[in-house]
Amino acid sequence: MMRSAFSWILWALALFCSGLLVSMSLPYLNTKIYDFPETKPFSGNEWYNPYQDVDFGQLALKANFHGHTHKWGGITSGVDSEEELIEAYQKRDYAVIGISNYHAFSDASKSDEGLNFPIYEHGYNILKSHRMVFGGDEVTFFDYPLFQFASQKQQLIDLTGKNSKAVAINHPRIRHGHTSGDLEKLVGYDFVEVLNNGGVSVEEWDAALSVGRLSWLLSNDDTHDVSDSDFTFRKWTMIFGDGESQDEVLGAMKAGKMYGVNSVEAGCNNQLEFCKIENDTLKVTFTNKQVSLVLVGQNGEELDVVYSTNSAKFKMPQDQPYIRIFGFNPECHTLLNPIVRWDGTNLALSSSLTAEVNWFQTILAKLLVFIIIIAEVFLMVKTNKWLKPKANQ
Repeated sequence: MMRSAFSWILWALALFCSGLLVSMSLPYLNTKIYDFPETKPFSGNEWYNPYQDVDFGQLALKANFHGHTHKWGGITSGVDSEEELIEAYQKRDYAVIGISNYHAFSDASKSDEGLNFPIYEHGYNILKSHRMVFGGDEVTFFDYPLFQFASQKQQLIDLTGKNSKAVAINHPRIRHGHTSGDLEKLVGYDFVEVLNNGGVSVEEWDAALSVGRLSWLLSNDDTHDVSDSDFTFRKWTMIFGDGESQDEVLGAMKAGKMYGVNSVEAGCNNQLEFCKIENDTLKVTFTNKQVSLVLVGQNGEELDVVYSTNSAKFKMPQDQPYIRIFGFNPECHTLLNPIVRWDGTNLALSSSLTAEVNWFQTILAKLLVFIIIIAEVFLMVKTNKWLKPKANQ
């Protein structure tokens, strides 16, 4: 009797798994293969410094765009209500709050009041290749649930970008959802979540910057429970803007007028006070003394460093396509957006580049997927035949 029951369970499990594999393969019939724009380091006789015209006398806005609440009946990870999450961040003086539930805009963002951005996190694949979608009134549900090559990731960036104001690549480092190789190819996005409590993705960001793919950094908690002190109030983005509207804040972000903070102690107050180029010298100042201020260049190379000071002067290097500043402090680390070479007219933003569909390779890819699905269906039929117990068992 037990053997008979085991046979039926084995048959049902095998049939379920083979059916699940077929259903998860079907989305790949929609795949597209892309020819990516050529890569080349930033060039030009001028420097684009996102902080050059910032009014540092104006208080920067503290922001977190990545936080999850209880949603979808608890299927997704999230403990708090929207009201509880917003209240917790407001008590910590956050001016910009984003609730980024999976494939759903928050009710709080539907109000015209305040700076609770309409955001959702896109992606339900096993590699956590996720995107953060800003704005729009429709949610994109399509995803590739299993593996994703660069072309699938590009297709999803394009798809989510059609009905949004901006797209960010979330936490590239987590499960290698977006590798350095991916970011050297991908285009059409605005931001990279370089600092996330699940992983720091500086290496991936530098890989993109080094081949002329310019995007600006985000630093977010990615909290799922505001009472979890290890994942809440630890990473945030500081944005230079008056904060009178969401569009004005997003405009400042798209110009790179922000920086990221990675806090060891919640409530760290290490603010950027100055970062401007005067003649051929970059001058940078923070409110607090830094253990070190590091000048980083192409491929993440450390070019110069000064110790035990809150300010520094760096000679602008003539052989570097871009530079960026990293400030190390015992309480919190600060990461600035890059200063890049340009011609004074056309900034090499990733968001301004497009990848073209290679239709010949796309047709071949679809044909291959179709053959694989047919093989999976054949295997499912054979599984049913081989393993299904006889009625008298």
